[in-house]
Amino acid sequence: MGDGRLRLAVVGLGGIGRHYATEVIPKLPEAEVACVCDVREDVARGVARRLKCEYTTDYSAAITSGDVDAVVLATPPFVRLGPVRVAAEHGKHVFCEKPLASDLATARRILELVRGSGIKLMVGFVLRYWPVYELLKSKLSRGELGKPILLHLTDMSHWVHHVERSPWRALRRLNTGLAEQLVHEVDIARYICGDVAEVFAYGVRGGTTVVDYEDDAVYLLRFESGAIGSIVGSLVCRVRDRSGVLVCDEATVSFDTARQCVRVAYSSGEVVEEELGWAESPYLLELRDFVRWVKGGRAPRATAEDGYKAQEVVEAAYLSMTTGRPVRLPLP
Repeated sequence: MGDGRLRLAVVGLGGIGRHYATEVIPKLPEAEVACVCDVREDVARGVARRLKCEYTTDYSAAITSGDVDAVVLATPPFVRLGPVRVAAEHGKHVFCEKPLASDLATARRILELVRGSGIKLMVGFVLRYWPVYELLKSKLSRGELGKPILLHLTDMSHWVHHVERSPWRALRRLNTGLAEQLVHEVDIARYICGDVAEVFAYGVRGGTTVVDYEDDAVYLLRFESGAIGSIVGSLVCRVRDRSGVLVCDEATVSFDTARQCVRVAYSSGEVVEEELGWAESPYLLELRDFVRWVKGGRAPRATAEDGYKAQEVVEAAYLSMTTGRPVRLPLP
């Protein structure tokens, strides 16, 4: 950080990692890519050539390099513990792509490493930086909507046909199943309504044989605040939809994330509609938060604790699917 810029190692150059390395970090004046790492040497070499930086296939070498101040970890979720352990041992702060891990036990170990070492770890819950959710959070914080009563979120997609790009996504033992996608909604539910007290979930298979886990699911949530919520998701839906409704005691809000459009109906009878658009890339905003946090700024919107608590809700959902019963949080 000789010239004031934070020198980053990007570990994992799949779709999102490559995006961070080539499209996001170069737009941050406070940071630069010092090294890239991927198990596929040709991929790492190609990205390094484009960025004029170092490359390696060994994440330990990338993280421990004297030219690296912090790490952007974009490996698949089953390759998170090792890199975080190395980072913790060498005092390197970490931006970790969501989810925190592929299972709760590993997420707990990561959280313990972070707490024990004192490193900073941010989780890439990028929806917190989407204009719709920024507006909702702001209105709730200012008391404009009253108290949340009911939240409904949908995440309907057809990404099953892109699994061949990331074969690990087809195997439940290597990822969090449909929750690989729905963990975003789980996090937003917590962001808006607070901690979850109980989870009841259904999951079904039938829309595809490409993956070995549920392709459609419903999570029912009860929050510690007394509010309730539902999350509905699919990876075989041919109509893309990521939208929701928030019912509060002083207003109801409906929102469509495709257009970043919000409609607020207040108890006074006033109805306000806003189409927010995208002022800046949310990926840029979240990484800027991370860089400034590492350099002494305020904490970002999603820390390791948020990553762990979202993972806990996901784990509870799978327990509920297995037992047919609601599951109380926190889990033992």
